Amino acid sequence: MNQQFPTYLSLDDVLLIPNQSSIDSRSLVDLSWELCGHKLTAPIIAINMDSVTSTEMALSMGKNGSFGILPRFDTPEIQAKKVSQVKAAGF
Repeated sequence: MNQQFPTYLSLDDVLLIPNQSSIDSRSLVDLSWELCGHKLTAPIIAINMDSVTSTEMALSMGKNGSFGILPRFDTPEIQAKKVSQVKAAGF
């Protein structure tokens, strides 16, 4: 059986070589992106670990143009409470 598998890369497979840029200033770069109709201005996502993303962290990420993924191992009741808190803040 001859199967073709897609190629996947990890961080260990990629090497970035420093070089001169044609961009005059970092302020000229637009880092914004769109996700489900929401424009985000920071290319950072807080991961869904309970030691990383609390409700406060998710709110702070939202206020700064990104988002945080709430922990998945919380009980459904705790998840619902956290989502309600984030939604009540306008996110």
